[in-house]
Amino acid sequence: MTESTTPPTTRPEESLDDADHGAETGRRYNYQYAWGVVLLCGLASGKLKYTALWCEHHEDFLARRDDGKYDAIQIKSRQTTLGAWKSGDPGLRTALTRFTELYGKFGHTIATYVFVSNMDLFNTSDQKKVRQSLLCLKKAVDDAGLHERLTGDFAAVLETLAGELGVDREHLFAVLHLFEFQKGPSLEDFEDVVPHTHVASLNGLANAPRQELNELRDALMNLVRKASSRTTEDPAKHWYCLNATDRTDPLLAEKEITIEDFKAVVADRRSPSFSYVMTAPDVGLGRGARSLSRFEKKVLRGGLGRELDSFRRRTLSAENHLLEVQYSQAEQFERMLNDLVSVVKGDCDDASTETQRDDVLYGKEMMRVVQERLRERAHNKCRSVYDQEYECLVGIAGLLTDECKVWWSTEFDVEGEA
Repeated sequence: MTESTTPPTTRPEESLDDADHGAETGRRYNYQYAWGVVLLCGLASGKLKYTALWCEHHEDFLARRDDGKYDAIQIKSRQTTLGAWKSGDPGLRTALTRFTELYGKFGHTIATYVFVSNMDLFNTSDQKKVRQSLLCLKKAVDDAGLHERLTGDFAAVLETLAGELGVDREHLFAVLHLFEFQKGPSLEDFEDVVPHTHVASLNGLANAPRQELNELRDALMNLVRKASSRTTEDPAKHWYCLNATDRTDPLLAEKEITIEDFKAVVADRRSPSFSYVMTAPDVGLGRGARSLSRFEKKVLRGGLGRELDSFRRRTLSAENHLLEVQYSQAEQFERMLNDLVSVVKGDCDDASTETQRDDVLYGKEMMRVVQERLRERAHNKCRSVYDQEYECLVGIAGLLTDECKVWWSTEFDVEGEA
C-alpha cells in the first residue's frame, strides 16, 4: 500500500515561473534596444564619431563613422551562471561567423567588428586553456599583423576555428584583427544604467527627474525598436521596386536613425506641456450619487436626447475614475484636475463658439465638434490630458454640464424649467 502524498498548497499566481522563456526573450531584446540608446547618446554627445545608425541591417547595429566607414555591432546577452564567453560557445561562434561573412561581402568598408555583452570574454595565461580564449587568439593575430606570419599553436587554433565555422581562414584572421569587445551593463540593472548614466549625460539632463529620464529611455528604445522592424508606413513600399535600387527602398530608410531623429524624440519628451494657472475648481467630486437633473435638462434642451444615456454613464464613470486617481496620485491630483477641466472646458467653449446659432438645437453639432477635439487629444496629444482616455474626457464635459459651466443650447433658467 503506497502512502498518499499531500498536494502542495502554493497557488500558481503566488509563485514566480523560473522558466518564463517569454519574459527572458523580451528582456534580451530590450537589452539590445537599450544598447542602441547607448550608441545614440554617444552619437548625440559627440563622444562617438558616428553620423547615423542602422538597426537590424546586416548586423544588430551598423554605425556609420565620420570617416565614411562603418562599425558592425552585435549584441549578445548571456546568463551570468554561464560565466565568461569561451571560443567554443555557440553565441560567440555565431557572431564570428556573421562577422566573417560581412568581411567577405564588404571588405574594409567595415572598420571594426564589435561584440557587446553583459559578460566578459574568457582570458587566461594557462597554456592548457588558451585555445578557449578568443582574446588570446586575437592578441596573437595582432602581434603577427599578417596571417602568414601567424605560426605555432595559434596558427593551428585559427585553422581549426575557421574549419569549424566553415569560413575562410584569411577572412577570419582579418576579422579578428578588426575585432573589439565592449562590456555592457548587467541584465539586472541595464534599465537603470541606460537612463541614469547615458541619457543623463546629455546636455541639460544631468538634474532631470528620475521619471523624466525613464520616460526618455522608453521613448528612445521605442525609436530603436521601430527601426529594428521590417515595417514602414511609406506608401512607396508598393511602387519603389518598379524602377529603383535597394538604396531607395523605404524599408531601408526606416532602419536609419539620424542625429536629427534622436534630437526630435528628446525635444518632444522634454518640451513642457502647456499648463493652466490654478483656479477655483469648476467641478466638485465625491458628492455621492448625482441626480443629474440639471444635466438632463440641459442635454435635452440641446437636442441630445438620443445621447443622454451614454453621456450620463460617461459622466458618472468619469467622476468615479477621478476619485480613484485622487486616491492613488494625491500629490499631483489638484494640478491634474485643474488642467483636465481647463482643457475640456476650453474645447467645449471653442466648439460652442464654432457652432452656436440662435436656434437652441445646435447641441448635436457642438457635441460632434467636442468629440472630435477630445478624441484628438486622447489619441495624439495625450500629454496635455495626462494620458486620460477619451471616455474620461467626455465624462468631464458632462461634469461641467452638471455644474452649468458648459451649455449645449442657449442658456435658460434650469431650476425654473419643469
